[in-house]
Amino acid sequence: MIVLENVCKEFDTGFSLQNITLKVSRGEKIFIFGPNGAGKTTFLKILACLITPSSGTIKIMGYSPAMRTKLLGSIGFAPQSGHLYESLTIKQNLDFYGKMYSIDQPELAERIHELLVQFNLSMKLDSKVS
Repeated sequence: MIVLENVCKEFDTGFSLQNITLKVSRGEKIFIFGPNGAGKTTFLKILACLITPSSGTIKIMGYSPAMRTKLLGSIGFAPQSGHLYESLTIKQNLDFYGKMYSIDQPELAERIHELLVQFNLSMKLDSKVS
């Protein structure tokens, strides 16, 4: 079950979400649609524990997003396209996603090294994604 009460997300440019209250029971399906800039992606990122709301409360399967390690095995987020941040380097992107999944630093460094070798990107480590 997913329960949101008065969830808001505010950015420097203003509110992306304002006072969202919603209850979704297990097995229930919802559709999220709206024009560009309506806050759809922000809403989904909050549900996936990728960003935190500015205010309000969220419970996913009885857990708050602060307990994200208990939730990560049960939540998936598939954006419209694979997403790498063009403003970050290859290593920074890999660091970001590793930290998002709470991989400890020694293991993360090892995994990043393995991926860079596997995809022959070691020499591009500090290059921006393009």
